[in-house]
Order: sequence, then C-alpha cells, then structure tokens
Amino acid sequence: MPIVRLRKHDYWSAEITWSTPRKWYRIKGYTGVNLPVMLKNKYGIYKFEGHYENGNKLLYIGIAYCQNFDTRLHQSRNNLKYLKASNITVSTGQIDLGSFKYTRKRFEEIEKILIYFMEPHLNIKKTIWCPHDCFFEIINSGKRGLLPKRIVYPVANISYMK
Repeated sequence: MPIVRLRKHDYWSAEITWSTPRKWYRIKGYTGVNLPVMLKNKYGIYKFEGHYENGNKLLYIGIAYCQNFDTRLHQSRNNLKYLKASNITVSTGQIDLGSFKYTRKRFEEIEKILIYFMEPHLNIKKTIWCPHDCFFEIINSGKRGLLPKRIVYPVANISYMK
C-alpha cells in the first residue's frame, strides 16, 4: 500500500518559488549577495548551497519574516566565514500560502520541516525537532537546487497484516 497523507483538509499548503542562485561574496570583511531589485524588499525563506569538486551541499536554511531578504542576507554570517566564498550561492524563496494567513509561526514551521528533513550542514538549531502540531504540503518550484519537489508532513503508511 502506498504512503498517503492524512486528511487533505488538515494540511497547510505552501508553495515556495525559488529564485536563481546568486553568488555569495566577501570583500574586505563585507559579505553579501547582489539581489535583483524585485527581490530586495520581499520576505520568505532562503538557502545557501556550497558547490565543490566532489558535489554540491546544502549549507544553511533560514527565514526572512520581519526583515526583508536584503536586510537579512546582509547581516553577519559568521557560520559561512570558513568556507570558500567563491563556492557559495544563495537563493531566496517566496512562500505562497494561498488563502491562509501569513504568520511568523507558519514561516518557522516551514523552515523547521526543511531543516529537519534536509539537514543543512551549518544549521545547528532546529535540527532535532520537527513540528508535531502542524500538517504541511510543501511544494518547491523554480530553481530549487538540492531541495525535493515535494514534502508532505506528516504522512501515514497504512498496511494490513495477514
């Protein structure tokens, strides 16, 4: 029997549309990314990916809720300082919750689910806990990189023993 999600009406639906990855840079102690003007004042979720000779790695996932992408991404990123800046890209994801209310709690639940299941290398918080009181179907579209197309949390695996 296939794995199916629980009752459809119990799920929050979230579609994250990911932007084209942009190069992360460090110049004389200043780190950042040149975002397109249309993304600078937007809110949502972001991810850092490292690109290495032996493959790509998801490095970090975070949210920009009270601060827009431009402000959030230009804050000090000490957890990236030991990595080669030329090998790091950042993508922003705008979250569409449809008719559901946009709240910090919803953004954090999405962030926690992505961190929990994707295990980004540099996320040290929110790694051992996944929300137990929310039900999400997350669709990643656009330039999603290493992220899966779809995450349904939680699901039920139903089998009948004979």
